[in-house]
Formats: sequence, C-alpha cells, structure tokens
Amino acid sequence: MPKAVRYDGFGGIDVLRVEEVPRPVPGDGQVLVRVKAAGINPSEAVIRMGAVADLFPLAQVREAYTELERRHTRGKIVLRP
Repeated sequence: MPKAVRYDGFGGIDVLRVEEVPRPVPGDGQVLVRVKAAGINPSEAVIRMGAVADLFPLAQVREAYTELERRHTRGKIVLRP
C-alpha cells in the first residue's frame, strides 16, 4: 500500500505523520505514475509552519484533498506538499 506524509495542523516537523493511503485507480483517459522519490521546496516548509495561514486556511486544503480522493477534481486547486 502506498504511503504519504500528511499533516493537519501548522507546526514544525512534529506535525508530520506517515500514513498508508489507498492506491489511486486511474479513470478513463488517465494514467497511474509510480513515484520513487519526491522533494519539497523550502517555501512548503514555511507554509507548513503557518506563515500564510490567513491566505490559505488549512481547512480548505483538507476539503480540497477530500474532493480529490472522491475524484471530484473540477473547480479545486490542490497544493501537494
């Protein structure tokens, strides 16, 4: 089962947790891409610390990910940390 690093509150690295997530199933006209490694931009750590909390509430991020998991991808923008 794939794993993801997630957080649902602002803070340092102590808010990060590794969770197993369902394997995505591509729909018509989509492909599944295997990711062996991923990096982050230093600005993503600043976002996690809450520096832009007033501009992009974390609740909206959670809602966007929920919609993405339900495959309702129209009209949502999801920043992937």
